[in-house]
Amino acid sequence: MGLDICAGLLSMVFGMVAFLCLGKVLGVHDKPTLLILLYCTLIPGIGSTAAYGILRLFDRIDLVSRQQLITPAVRAVCCLLAWGSGMKLAGFVIAWYLALLAGQIYLWATALLELKRHDLLKGLRPSILKAARQMPKGMWGFVWTANITTLLETVWEPISKLLVGKIVSTSAAGLYSLAMEFLDAVQRPAKLLEKSYYPEVVLMDPRTSAPWKLALRTSVLSGALGMLAMLVVYIGGKPVISMFGHRFGDAATLMMWMSPALVFFTAGLPMEGVLYTAGRSHYIMLAQLVSVILYVPLLVYMGHHYGLNGAGLAYALGMFFATMTTFAIMGITYLRRNRIILPHEREIRQTDSLPASPGS
Repeated sequence: MGLDICAGLLSMVFGMVAFLCLGKVLGVHDKPTLLILLYCTLIPGIGSTAAYGILRLFDRIDLVSRQQLITPAVRAVCCLLAWGSGMKLAGFVIAWYLALLAGQIYLWATALLELKRHDLLKGLRPSILKAARQMPKGMWGFVWTANITTLLETVWEPISKLLVGKIVSTSAAGLYSLAMEFLDAVQRPAKLLEKSYYPEVVLMDPRTSAPWKLALRTSVLSGALGMLAMLVVYIGGKPVISMFGHRFGDAATLMMWMSPALVFFTAGLPMEGVLYTAGRSHYIMLAQLVSVILYVPLLVYMGHHYGLNGAGLAYALGMFFATMTTFAIMGITYLRRNRIILPHEREIRQTDSLPASPGS
């Protein structure tokens, strides 16, 4: 939790400084400066995973799923108030801000209550340096690779929007943002499925075939959900998408180019869980690094030559590269699973290798 809080605060400061230094280069006007700086205060909660981890460990997926309802509900109410009061951009930005803040507060509150219920709050003391020295062997490597992986995973959406706005146009970036919102909403069931699957796979021995089979089955099920959503976009087209709002209808063609990403993204979700369980977090980082290196130049090229639809196709191809790389790494890890040493076994081996003290 100390790492989570410190990383979140540092990220918030970095985000503010990055905007103030690079905002004009990326074509952001001065007018929404205060709103953007206000929004940066959400970064510690957006990037936080400690509360999710606590609730997962205690198998409280029901509380996690409720948070997925609270955020959109608060957003809908606040947006209606902003619309009814005649507020423009600022009103909707504040509505989004309050909705995300409500979801973050709920998640942390339920996590702390769960710790209290298990009488674990007494262990929460501001002793990050002492705790750092007591971390198990190899834990710092996991911390760095997991954080870099999360950073690479989260750059997709914001970097895409900024590049589309710079390369194509600001209005194109708006349509691209709408398409991303739609894709994110469609992916939500698969994400919830992954959250309920991970606590089960982490209890299994990755040297057996059981967690790998579970991951593969979950991947097939998630991919099927993604395929169903993609077919809705292709078959229903603009009339179905317009049900979410006429502006979504304007982005219908773009969504058709981007919708294959639904299949690739959802199918690849369960793979990360089993690789983390096997102690191969650096492989996940490698897969994300390869996909980002391939995706960003492709987005720039496709955006310049084929406009907004080209950027949408680049997004789908980027997700394809990420998923295929992850599957390849998973296959190699599965074939070499007998070499896996679990974290607690590393500690035992390290203890056994130490010379016995005199008189023992």
